[in-house]
Amino acid sequence: MVTTIDGKKILMVMLDSQGKLTPIGDAGRIKQWLQTGKSKAITADAKYYQQQKLKELTK
Repeated sequence: MVTTIDGKKILMVMLDSQGKLTPIGDAGRIKQWLQTGKSKAITADAKYYQQQKLKELTK
């Protein structure tokens, strides 16, 4: 995904996101964070997915 922030082109690559639309939501949250320094809360489903991935990595 490519966006422009403060006149600079930014390329974002979302790897291993849950679902088809999650990378778009992730990119939007990252863009907001880069622009404002503030982030929004993630959904309970996203937190659960993250926990499951961390468990897989620590086996």
